[in-house]
Amino acid sequence: MNRIKLGSFWDDVIHMLERNELPHDFHRRAKWINASLFYRLLVEPLDIAEYYRLGLHHSKGHYLLHGRERRFEISDRWWREREGADKQETHKRSKFASLTQDSCFWARVEEAWDWLDDVRRETDHGKLEFLLQRIRNFE
Repeated sequence: MNRIKLGSFWDDVIHMLERNELPHDFHRRAKWINASLFYRLLVEPLDIAEYYRLGLHHSKGHYLLHGRERRFEISDRWWREREGADKQETHKRSKFASLTQDSCFWARVEEAWDWLDDVRRETDHGKLEFLLQRIRNFE
């Protein structure tokens, strides 16, 4: 299957859930939460690469705010809301153990790359300090 077909599949699943054609607890079932997570981890970096390759960040804005597909946001919400998430995250990590656990990592890198370009061009010291602080927070 390619990423377009998989995206269409997940869009259909979400539409069916919204139309109450699936069980009410569908989005809480581990099988579907994990399947949506694996889909997001596999496909979202490819969508991010395509978004920036086509230069859509120049016309629409950065991926995280303006380009992220709704199915990824919903999958992300399912993962955060899963049963027992509070119990498992009592020792919440400040960073992921692996870059592959953050499906939006490359979108954040692209955004930081733009901040670096802005730093090189900026002459206003107030805005420059703001941009440098953003870069420090990214690290």
